[in-house]
Amino acid sequence: MPKVGHVPFKFFDIWTSHAHLLDTVKEVWKRPVLGTKMFQGSKKLESLQQPFRTLNKDQFGDVRVKLAIAKDKVSKMQLDIQQLPTNRDLYNV
Repeated sequence: MPKVGHVPFKFFDIWTSHAHLLDTVKEVWKRPVLGTKMFQGSKKLESLQQPFRTLNKDQFGDVRVKLAIAKDKVSKMQLDIQQLPTNRDLYNV
């Protein structure tokens, strides 16, 4: 169970459209990390979390929040359609 206030990291495909994403990954990936190859890869991925979170908030307006809002809207629309399937206005949103 995640800690209270802790948000698990999630990669959003939209980030790949940002011009500087690859530069950020290259910069973090070239930093030396001591340990086994598995440990090195794990630490490098972990090191990408903060730059990705910053990119998300600064450039994309927090995709996680926008996604949650969109899912809520879809759920409400689906519920409305289930409750009033003959109301054609609900299908033209």
